[in-house]
Amino acid sequence: MIDISSQILWGTKDGPSKASASGKMLSQMSYSGTTHIIATPRYVYGRDFLSQEEITSQISDLNEYASNNDMVARVLPGAIIVADCFITQAYENLHEMTLASSRYLLLELVGYSIPSFWDELTLELARLGLVTVCKCAETHPYIQQNTDTIQKMTSHGILFAISARSILGRNGKIAFQAANYMLEKNLASFICSDARSPYLHRTQLEKAFYLVTKKMGRETAERLFYTNPSKIIFNESIF
Repeated sequence: MIDISSQILWGTKDGPSKASASGKMLSQMSYSGTTHIIATPRYVYGRDFLSQEEITSQISDLNEYASNNDMVARVLPGAIIVADCFITQAYENLHEMTLASSRYLLLELVGYSIPSFWDELTLELARLGLVTVCKCAETHPYIQQNTDTIQKMTSHGILFAISARSILGRNGKIAFQAANYMLEKNLASFICSDARSPYLHRTQLEKAFYLVTKKMGRETAERLFYTNPSKIIFNESIF
């Protein structure tokens, strides 16, 4: 399996506080069969964010830890870009925050509605040669009540990554229902762990893979957990 979004880097708001906890997360992921993990610290324009040097250093340390402990998993760079009204001021930096240094950019919707500038934003990203991947849309209040919005977005070339926690019902009943709707309508391109610690919010990717295989079949599970994510790593077109 390939995990396109994990808060595995330490010292961030959403990730573990210590390097030792990040190492434990890496061990758990490797043991469960995850071969590649894209580290995605959350980026909000104007707030503190790990520098590229810090990200590179932490990823190097984690990969060295994996090698020294005979783990198969390897960590790659990325970020979650919060799609707020200030994101337009960060255009020149976005190429540095793509998933695995590819054309794919991970965005997160915030608030209770789709921002008025969303269409303009995604069109501008496409003009810059970037493909929008929308993370955990099934947890967004507006999309939960208006699932047809997802179909409209996919028709505009936007890809969706569902959280494994939503597949397992760990993000609540409504998120579970929205995630299953996306699976049944073939609207999801990826399933990510969204893991944030080795404890309460640990990786659930293996369990989600089993459940998706049971519900949707092996071919669909492999597409969501391996085939499409591998295309991000190799910077290939999904469709």
